[in-house]
Amino acid sequence: MRQIAFLCLATLLLPVGTATVQQGAGESQPSTGVSRSLQALHAILESRDAKRVLLTAKTAEIEKEKNADRQAQLKIEVSALRAEIAALNRNFQSVATGIDIDGFDSGLEEAFNLQAELESLLRPLIEELKDATEAPRQIEHLRTELAYHEHRRQLATTAISQLQNLADQAADAGDAEVQENLLAAMKAWTERRRDIVNSETVARYQLQSRLGQQKPLLESTRNVLALFFRSRGLNLLSATGAFLVVFLGLRFLSRSVGRVGPLRKRRKKYSFYRRLAGVLFHVFAALAALFASLLVLYIAGDWVLLGLATLFLLGLVWASKQTLPQFFEQIRLLLNLGTVRDNERMVYEGIPWRVGRLNFYTRFTNPDLTGGLIRLPLRVLSDLHSRPCSADEAWFPCREGEWVKLDDDRWGKVVLQTPEMVQLEMLGGSVATYTTTDFLARAPENLSRGFRLSVTFGIDYRHQAVSVSEVPGVMQAALDPALTSLAGDGRLANLLVEFKEAGASSLDYAVQADFTGEAAPGYEALQRGIQATLVEVCNDRDWGIPFTQITLHQAE
Repeated sequence: MRQIAFLCLATLLLPVGTATVQQGAGESQPSTGVSRSLQALHAILESRDAKRVLLTAKTAEIEKEKNADRQAQLKIEVSALRAEIAALNRNFQSVATGIDIDGFDSGLEEAFNLQAELESLLRPLIEELKDATEAPRQIEHLRTELAYHEHRRQLATTAISQLQNLADQAADAGDAEVQENLLAAMKAWTERRRDIVNSETVARYQLQSRLGQQKPLLESTRNVLALFFRSRGLNLLSATGAFLVVFLGLRFLSRSVGRVGPLRKRRKKYSFYRRLAGVLFHVFAALAALFASLLVLYIAGDWVLLGLATLFLLGLVWASKQTLPQFFEQIRLLLNLGTVRDNERMVYEGIPWRVGRLNFYTRFTNPDLTGGLIRLPLRVLSDLHSRPCSADEAWFPCREGEWVKLDDDRWGKVVLQTPEMVQLEMLGGSVATYTTTDFLARAPENLSRGFRLSVTFGIDYRHQAVSVSEVPGVMQAALDPALTSLAGDGRLANLLVEFKEAGASSLDYAVQADFTGEAAPGYEALQRGIQATLVEVCNDRDWGIPFTQITLHQAE
């Protein structure tokens, strides 16, 4: 194939009138006044006449020869001479008429073998390639033949020179018998060289004629493109158009029928049967469109494109052996019988999605995400699973505008959440960006739906007498107005101060303050406010706040 492509490229790149073939060394150039055609015809006739004379001599020698082995050898030589004479006659007619006599007399070929179906499909393609590369192949053949004759002529010239030298040496030595045989051999080689020169002249003429018929690259390309669009290109466009018209027309008809009122009302009742009908209709539409395109090629009589289309279909059938199980799994999905089903909840790349109506490309939505819509092909759904979901299930931990706290101690307001990323705007205006999966992995705590602040505060052991009866009430009474003032009216939902434990160096109290979501922007300020209020209470009551102590015991 690479050789054919190279020949085609070489043929296109050779401009008219620029290719020349060098004459063999030692031979005279043809006269400019003599027609090259006449010179080639003269060379053919001269070679043919010489071979006829030799054929007559060989035939007479057969009748006189008594040795059976010699007779058999002579008969082989006679058959070869007759074949060469017949070839010279054909060459004479080819040069004289300018027609390829072999191709002209080839006649109609016999019918193909019906048992070789693949051969019948490939034969038009091969013939098309042969026709497309006929000119460069003939030129390459003529160049090879010319080089062969030039090489043989050089060898014959060398042989004649060697024989002449030996004959001169034999004459000087007075060996008449050797000289006579050498001269006879030199005569035979001279005749052979003459035949070779004649064949070389014919090959050179044919090569120059072929090269002279070449056209420039631009013109050849333009002619090829024009021919393609007049024949192959038009047929290909017609077949493609037929496929699209039939397939899209049937799809449009299916959608138009599906929009009819009674069918839309009964859509849910006959869901499975409608899905089955839809799958069968898609298969029918594809087959009908394919048949229409093949029919166009058949009517046009373009067996090359028809053969290519058939080979393509055979390749698809062969490849379907590996993909057949996956194909059946996709059919199950389309029938809503697979692992992913309509209107269920499915997790894809860590994000929950609601499954839309299953199709070749299915839509998945998440109502809590900006741009929460993706489309996935059926082949991706084969390895996924979905489950039924209730109406009140959350599709994301938060929504845009809500305040969240992450396990990395960052908290802020969600300003953007998409299937790819989530952005938090923190106090001061800085924005932190997380990938959506990383954001979910950080266990976001939604503060905008209410939150609790838990604080542990300790006083000194010397206040043990009032630690349970008096201290919790005093602390709660002080915290209630302070937190209400910090958070805002109505945002402190609940407040509780209880004795927690007798610690190692202090009496500890647990403060639990519940706030509504509106207080989320003051999350850290409220934590600091609880600590500050309790310190003020201790100052007013003269309650000591202990610090961690270490007691050392000296050994005896």
